[in-house]
Amino acid sequence: MKIFSYTKLTAMALLLLLIISACRKNEFMPDPMGEPIAAPVYPALTTLFDAEYSLFRSAWEKAEMDKLLAVERTQSKLTFFIPSNKALEEAGWSNAKIGSAPKNVLQDFLRYHIVGSSISIEQLKAAQTDLITPSLLKHPTFREGIKRGAAVLGTIPYEYRHSLTIKEGQLLDNGIGLKINKEAAVAQGTALFIDQVLKKPEKQMIDVLREDGRFSLYLKAMEISNEGYQEDMIMNMYPIYEPPLNFLVDFNFYYEGSIFETPEFPRHVIRFTLFAPTNEAFRQMGIQNEADLRALHRRIPQPAYFGDKELTPIDSLLRYQHTGMTFNQVIANDDYTVVGLSVQKKRDINDLTFYGHMLDDKILANYPIAYGTTNGGEWVSAYLPYRFNRLANHQLAVRHIEATPQPATVVEENINTIQGPVHAVDRIFVPKDFTMWHKK
Repeated sequence: MKIFSYTKLTAMALLLLLIISACRKNEFMPDPMGEPIAAPVYPALTTLFDAEYSLFRSAWEKAEMDKLLAVERTQSKLTFFIPSNKALEEAGWSNAKIGSAPKNVLQDFLRYHIVGSSISIEQLKAAQTDLITPSLLKHPTFREGIKRGAAVLGTIPYEYRHSLTIKEGQLLDNGIGLKINKEAAVAQGTALFIDQVLKKPEKQMIDVLREDGRFSLYLKAMEISNEGYQEDMIMNMYPIYEPPLNFLVDFNFYYEGSIFETPEFPRHVIRFTLFAPTNEAFRQMGIQNEADLRALHRRIPQPAYFGDKELTPIDSLLRYQHTGMTFNQVIANDDYTVVGLSVQKKRDINDLTFYGHMLDDKILANYPIAYGTTNGGEWVSAYLPYRFNRLANHQLAVRHIEATPQPATVVEENINTIQGPVHAVDRIFVPKDFTMWHKK
């Protein structure tokens, strides 16, 4: 009896499984219909390097880029900017130069022409905004900050970025128009064949200002202002003023005798936009030379040390010329005999690098730049305080909403630097609470 019962039970279980399987097939797994659709097959990038792009092919092959990407970007989809022979020759990349160039030099050149994600022209049109994405090129020594935990910043190698958008039908890269000869989907992503060589920023913001004679008074103003802060450093173990501008424009800047950085508070490049006042901008305020700048600096007695958010008179005048938002941390050696500042980008702000085509109220009038949190929720604590007007002659007028009404005219746009774009302006954004009473 027992054997018969088990046999019967097993047969019933098998029958039930067959019924369930049949139901599942009929209900959830219908038989396929029609012909199978083959997955698209895209050509390899190098198969598209025809005669018009033979110089790029030579550089690519000598740099062994296929091997490099196979190691570093095995599964990545990328965007490749491919300059024509004409563009490369105009930029000095002849066959002879490519043939004599070291492999690492060619790799760096080509890395800047590769973006770390696949982006088509149609995707850029649909985005209707700038897509900021890193190239594969990194700086050998400069660092940039990243969030690490709740309190401190770690750093990673500085990445050269591309700010890409479509404006009035033209592709812009970091504010510069590019002519696209053709676009192709390739196995590795997207290839854009162009008539220009992409130019990466070669210098820091401070070096660009130093080499341009239009900004000599601005540089002298920073130098004099920093003297005041350096005197404060001698007396004040815990300086709490906002960082001087040199910390923004120069990754390597530090006070003589101070500590450059510590592992807990690393120095790093701060990306921002600078509206750099020309010498003419200072002269319109009656500041003709260094003597006038020093008279401004001494318009109030130098305090023994600066209080909360207290600035030198010069920095109180120039505080609206840049978009960078930073904070400082006091750093010291083990016995506190040497104290310094580590200046870092605030962790709660958006990207603040704006090229000329982005300086538009339609884009930036309600652009949030800082956030606060309360009861677990997030809220916008500050919006970009600039307003823009493109004039009939295509020049750009800029004003700061907390400055005197007179706008500044941008006399040159998109001077690209390691820190971000510089726009030269012919006026200073004078804060409404600032007075030049030392002139009275």
